[in-house]
Amino acid sequence: MRLGQFGLGFSMIVASTICAIPARAQQASAASPREQLAHYVADLRKNPSDDALRERIIKLGLTLDPKPAVPDDAVIAAAKGKTIFTHAAKTGSKDDLKAAADAFAKASLLAPGVADYYFNQGAALEKVGQFDDAIRALNFYLMAAPNAADASEVRGRIEGIKYEKDSAAELSQQKAQAAQKSEQQFFLGLSGPWTRGGSSRFMLEVDVTSSSVKLASAAEFPEEYQGTISGREIEGTYTHTMDFHGQICGLGVVQLKGTFLGTISGDGQTISIEKSIPSQHGFVEVPSCRSLGEALKNETFQKQ
Repeated sequence: MRLGQFGLGFSMIVASTICAIPARAQQASAASPREQLAHYVADLRKNPSDDALRERIIKLGLTLDPKPAVPDDAVIAAAKGKTIFTHAAKTGSKDDLKAAADAFAKASLLAPGVADYYFNQGAALEKVGQFDDAIRALNFYLMAAPNAADASEVRGRIEGIKYEKDSAAELSQQKAQAAQKSEQQFFLGLSGPWTRGGSSRFMLEVDVTSSSVKLASAAEFPEEYQGTISGREIEGTYTHTMDFHGQICGLGVVQLKGTFLGTISGDGQTISIEKSIPSQHGFVEVPSCRSLGEALKNETFQKQ
């Protein structure tokens, strides 16, 4: 790694002093390479992701002799990156590595032609698994240091990072597939008989393809919940036919319809449901029915 090597060997940015000339004469004459470079660098600071512009800056800077001085802010940012990277090497902190990469990125934005800034940025990014960004940084290093003694080694490193990227992507895919399979098995395990209060019996059906679920009773007065599962949450609609004859509300046979939200326990043995209760049946307006309406809002089902 090039930490600490922040010499001016590959530096080439920041505008040198432009000689004072009459405004008309300056407008009439073509901009010098150093003036062009100053404009390019200013534009890059506004658009740091403009890689084509950065490439233009690097290539133009390589033609200048002597090279422009590296601004103090770039030196300070690079020194900060070095310190953070050294600390991260001891702690293994990915947050520190990312902070180091950010510091080197700032340095390379202030001095786009300093090759070592890109090298160090690439090293930090590789360690945090940002492989595409690491490759990008190392390619800029090779561009800014076309005659570097370690150019072949760096090209080999880029190929190694590409392999790391492919391996990480494959491992991530395998983990995702395993997680999906585990989730499907969990959902399928929910299918079967359930009870409420130890007496009311329900059957639950799950379609893992559409993530849909149906929980229904086969009682004289049917009750059914249909919705979709996301993680451990269920959301959908319900219908519940109830006979209130002989009860204090005296509402007769009522069919409730509404929406519900449900939560599945981590072990898949309990489903807790909260229903919206429509007011048109008197559960809100009739004082004697309010407590019953509140009681109907929440239901708990246990797997048999």
